[in-house]
Amino acid sequence: SLAHSDGITLIQVEKILRFMAMYRKGDVVAYKKEEISKQSDVREAVLDSILVQLSLRKIIQLLPSGYAKARCSVIDLKAKVLDTDVAYQTACDASIEVQSGLPKSKIDFSFHVDEIARKMNWSV
Repeated sequence: SLAHSDGITLIQVEKILRFMAMYRKGDVVAYKKEEISKQSDVREAVLDSILVQLSLRKIIQLLPSGYAKARCSVIDLKAKVLDTDVAYQTACDASIEVQSGLPKSKIDFSFHVDEIARKMNWSV
């Protein structure tokens, strides 16, 4: 298992690139290192090294991390527009609170921006 090793094989690199291609939206790939690391059986530090090496060889271009957590707090509880807003509902359904088993709250919740962007097919 390479999850506990610093070594890497060409097969592992191919596996990583195939896994990342699943998250491709146009020319941009938003990914979670933990997921790719686990799926590819490679430590995150090794994954970082692979991506840097591919970038240095001009095979890929690494962009600044878009991983951010946002918090949504509703001020006007009577606003009807939120009931039909797809982005708002998607973020609420995928909120950190709901994912950890807490009851769904449409008033105050937090979410990972990259995950919502991926679900909505947006680039961040």
